[in-house]
Amino acid sequence: MIPLHYVDSCIFLEVFSKEKNNKSNECRSYIYNIEKSHKGIISILSLGEISKSFLMEFKQIKNLELSFDKLKEDLLKPFQLTSSRFEDYELVLELKKIDYNLESADSLHIAMAINNKAKFFVTLGEKDLINNDKLVKFCKEKGLRFRSL
Repeated sequence: MIPLHYVDSCIFLEVFSKEKNNKSNECRSYIYNIEKSHKGIISILSLGEISKSFLMEFKQIKNLELSFDKLKEDLLKPFQLTSSRFEDYELVLELKKIDYNLESADSLHIAMAINNKAKFFVTLGEKDLINNDKLVKFCKEKGLRFRSL
């Protein structure tokens, strides 16, 4: 069975990044391997983060349209789309007990990944998550592991 990966918005943002020494090639390769070596799931919350953080910065409408088309047609097509449910918010409260300083968006993403039965939470090395032993242990008990590209 192909494992389900919950993909953080930073993976998509990195694809469009123009910074030197970025990981856009690794992220692009990872995304294009969806359906081959793993299944992907992304939340509506992530789509909002992508839109707010990056795509709205385009000055010309033409570039904005092309970016949304590329995102929809090339990158998001093979992904399952999910939104938050009541169970996710219950799990967020458990996560906040583990680490009160955990960002609310990160908590919700992790809860959604767990409740959607994802095997991996894929990110670009969120140090606060990956290096948090209590959080890693809790997630592992729930069947979720962190994977950094």
